[in-house]
Amino acid sequence: LMTSESRSNWNDIAERYAQELIIRTDDVHFGVGIPGNRHLGLIVKAPGNSAVDLACGAGENLVALTSLGYSVCGLDSSMAQVERAQSTLQRCGVTGSVVCADMCDITDLEGMTFDLVLCVGAAHFCSSFSAFAASSRRLLASGGTFVLSLPHPMDMLVDLAEIGGRRVVSVRSYYPDGNRVVNAHYWTKFAGRLELVDGLVEYLYRPSDVVNGLIENGFRISGLWEPRY
Repeated sequence: LMTSESRSNWNDIAERYAQELIIRTDDVHFGVGIPGNRHLGLIVKAPGNSAVDLACGAGENLVALTSLGYSVCGLDSSMAQVERAQSTLQRCGVTGSVVCADMCDITDLEGMTFDLVLCVGAAHFCSSFSAFAASSRRLLASGGTFVLSLPHPMDMLVDLAEIGGRRVVSVRSYYPDGNRVVNAHYWTKFAGRLELVDGLVEYLYRPSDVVNGLIENGFRISGLWEPRY
């Protein structure tokens, strides 16, 4: 589940996040510094198919998915982001629905299934990856595709500091208590500073946690991609 602490953190930074990060709507994105769908080819054109974007943010991927033929639904736990997504759809002349709900334990879309379930850079706000995977699996239609993008554990655990004119690299424990991480350094890629997310609570999941959690919930894994550096 998304803890009340994490939800509060995210609501506090949602507006600043939207101001700092400009995302295009002409290609499905998978996160900062990650090649888009035109390069990776993870999502194919599928006119008439349906898609849900979990933690849709300002809705840029919803617009991009419609260009691939999908009817779209967005979900986000921040009402501010839901309103931004609705504005994005309207501005781009795109039809779609957006709901405010907890993507870590989805009940608001009970009974609905989608040909594509997409979640970019958000599952690490869930305190239980297994619960998130189970919830996502219930949304997936038979034969459907689930695309999940997460920050790499090393990205979350490596800290950089300038000490005496030298850059010092330190690595936190790979097994933090309760998988809980506060002020993960990778957020500097968004705005160059950690103040943007001061106190933000996230949860670290090792690749093995993700793979096993997906298998245990009935997913068949067709690929796993990690950054080269």
